[in-house]
Amino acid sequence: MKHFFFLLLSCTLIGIILYSILFIRPYRVSGDSMTPTLQDNAIILIDTLRARIGTIRRGDITVYLQENTPKVKRII
Repeated sequence: MKHFFFLLLSCTLIGIILYSILFIRPYRVSGDSMTPTLQDNAIILIDTLRARIGTIRRGDITVYLQENTPKVKRII
C-alpha cells in the first residue's frame, strides 16, 4: 500500500512537471492598459494548452504577437 501511494505521488509530480514544461509560459506585461489587474512589468504565467483545445471567452487574459513583441491583453 505504501508503494502504491509513492508511485501515485511520483506519477503526479512527473505529470505536473511535464505539463509545466510543455504548456506554461512566462510573459512580461508591458504598459498600464491592464491596471489594476496586472501591473506594468509584472511577470505572468500563461497556459497555452487551453487556447489550443478550448475556447477563449470574454474576460480571459491572452498573449499575442505584434511585430514580434508579445502583448498581454484581456478579451472583451
